[in-house]
Amino acid sequence: MMNKMISLIKVDLNNTFGISSLVYNFKNKKNRWQLILFTIAMLSLIPTYIIMINGLRKIYEAYVQIGQQSYFFCKQVYLLLKCLSCYLEYYMY
Repeated sequence: MMNKMISLIKVDLNNTFGISSLVYNFKNKKNRWQLILFTIAMLSLIPTYIIMINGLRKIYEAYVQIGQQSYFFCKQVYLLLKCLSCYLEYYMY
């Protein structure tokens, strides 16, 4: 199951960012600056990810203090389904 997920993520990133063309150009010494710029862009997202995870952890701790852990999980599933439906609507039309 995990191998399929990793394969799907690789295909999605390849389609979105054209990673295979970047690798080809890097191997042929064409436009190496694009790969360097892409790497810097991806590394710049790490602090955002950490901030989001810490924020979710703090929200969960707040829900635990008032005894509403199940509401936190239900809300996350709802948001995930809502994002998925928006994603599908965008790509269906």
